[in-house]
Amino acid sequence: VPSLPPFTMQFGGKKYTLDAEDYILNLQGQCMSGFMGMDIPEPLGPIWIIGDVFLRKFYTVYDLGKDRVGFAKAR
Repeated sequence: VPSLPPFTMQFGGKKYTLDAEDYILNLQGQCMSGFMGMDIPEPLGPIWIIGDVFLRKFYTVYDLGKDRVGFAKAR
């Protein structure tokens, strides 16, 4: 895992980086990617579901009244 690169996503011009320790899961001694591909055709796709790999590292606030989402590094 230490040799794997960080993975950076950008939302609203701000970068959010996951280290390999964040996106590689140790399941009963087996290493497994925390990302899952989804083959969604256009016009909806391609899409990414950031899911629990991202949500464990970044606190997320949903503001439905103003149609926005905010992120902050979780403690």
